[in-house]
Amino acid sequence: MTGSAVDDITAIGAYVRTSARLTSAVLSRSPSGPDFPGRGSSADNRGSGGGCGDTWGDHLTPLFAPHHSTRSEKRAAISWRRHFQEAGRRNSQKRHTPVKELDSDDNVPFVVDALRHLQEVRDKAERNYINTVVPKYSISEFQTHFQLTPTQVEELITSLEPLNWNFMRRKWPLRNIILSSLWTLSTLESYRDVAERFQTSKSVICDHLHEFCALIVEHFPDKIAWPKGAEAEASAAGFSLAGLPGTLCAVGSCHVPIDKPQGVPVPEAYLNGKMFYSVNLMAFCDHAGRFVHVSAEHPGGWHNSQVFRATEVGRALERDPHALLQGRHLAGDATFPLSEHLLTPFPDFGNLAARKGRYNRRILAALKAVQGAFRALHARFRRVKSLQMHSVAKTSTAVRACCILHNVCLENNNPVLLDDTDCDTVSQEPFHLLPNGHSGSLGGISKRQDIAASLSKKRPQDVM
Repeated sequence: MTGSAVDDITAIGAYVRTSARLTSAVLSRSPSGPDFPGRGSSADNRGSGGGCGDTWGDHLTPLFAPHHSTRSEKRAAISWRRHFQEAGRRNSQKRHTPVKELDSDDNVPFVVDALRHLQEVRDKAERNYINTVVPKYSISEFQTHFQLTPTQVEELITSLEPLNWNFMRRKWPLRNIILSSLWTLSTLESYRDVAERFQTSKSVICDHLHEFCALIVEHFPDKIAWPKGAEAEASAAGFSLAGLPGTLCAVGSCHVPIDKPQGVPVPEAYLNGKMFYSVNLMAFCDHAGRFVHVSAEHPGGWHNSQVFRATEVGRALERDPHALLQGRHLAGDATFPLSEHLLTPFPDFGNLAARKGRYNRRILAALKAVQGAFRALHARFRRVKSLQMHSVAKTSTAVRACCILHNVCLENNNPVLLDDTDCDTVSQEPFHLLPNGHSGSLGGISKRQDIAASLSKKRPQDVM
């Protein structure tokens, strides 16, 4: 073999080794660094993995586009060629083997073609996720990643297909939009990583996520419905098992973190007691942990009693409580105002009578319904803990969509792994200790006393 051929093989070997490192970097989503010439420092290019915007890979697209080399492509290719040469020198020094210089412009098309090939490898790997990997999932594996069953996803596609999607819909199959949105809501994987998994940009992922959530909320409002008739009877019967007869729903709240909100009159109103920005997710649940009403647009700095009065349920109770509750009542914790329509625990100063302590335990058992619903919601749709949105409206829509999908999961008894799932709760003063608080309405005080006196000593079953 001639010396020239050896030099050629050595140069190609250096290129292949460098290409392998490049392929690994592309597939491992490394946006910058010393091995990527022409990209600037890592501080300039690292970007945010959590927010919504273009990915670093978008800047490499011109190098891999299926057309003839342009002047800019040649400049980029020359930069890469020099990188290959330097890598070859480093490798040849280790092996004491000379490397052939690639200093002719004739080599530019060769490098451009090589870069395009690397992009094709990346595209193929990512396309394989939807076209090759996903079809191989078992039903349980599919549910683990997307929360819904394959059948439920097909039903969702059928329902959403006729709707008016924006112009981006033409560029991406609806199945990809739904799967990417479900994946985004179900994981804490960064928006950038989701974009690379589904072979698109962060901006496309975010745009379709907002649109998907808006369509879910708009076209499936019946999935979150106040219990009436047989459903109301079933819910009341379920709460009776917890030892609190006459209860229709349990109410509770948790906090959904957001970035400092924009476009609101007083952003600091969203700063809660734990000193992070949030919206207050107030939910009403039946005995089975199904959401029957949710509100996710009120500031995290508001007290639960203030949020409660601002919800549709709170306003309906002021107008016509009998029409809403049909003679029953709600159950809440001490942060809510006691009334004949909303029962809360007795204040505990360490000297509660036995019947009052028994009543408080029954209230806590009933509240497990809404607490369990929050845990299941956060376990299924982990993105709720890290939506990283500035818009209160978009945050509220995303949370409501997750609550709707949670109810869809309950309809099919989809399993959920609760593990160590935690919800963001913020400790608040009991309502009766607030400056404008009180011990409760006369009707509420009397009803609570009567129920406490009527409760037996038999230990009730927990709701969940």
